[in-house]
Amino acid sequence: MKARHAAALALAGWYLMFPPFRSDGKSLDLLAPLSAWRIAFTFDTAKECEDIRSRVYYGLEIPPRYRVFDNVGGIGYMQCIGTDDPRLKPE
Repeated sequence: MKARHAAALALAGWYLMFPPFRSDGKSLDLLAPLSAWRIAFTFDTAKECEDIRSRVYYGLEIPPRYRVFDNVGGIGYMQCIGTDDPRLKPE
């Protein structure tokens, strides 16, 4: 691996994201482009992101800073997305 490539990977982080609500405020817009999804938290590694995502999804004990998910819709649709994912760019 070239040093330039390794440096780029080291800078990449991870977002825990969930879909936005439709304009009615009652249902989720599951067809919204990823660039419109909400960023809940950021992480340094995919493992950290997936650990919290699965703990929230399965209702396991989570650290206090992540308890905001009790009031967030779309818990079942949350995804961990790399910060360098091209789908995050606005359309």
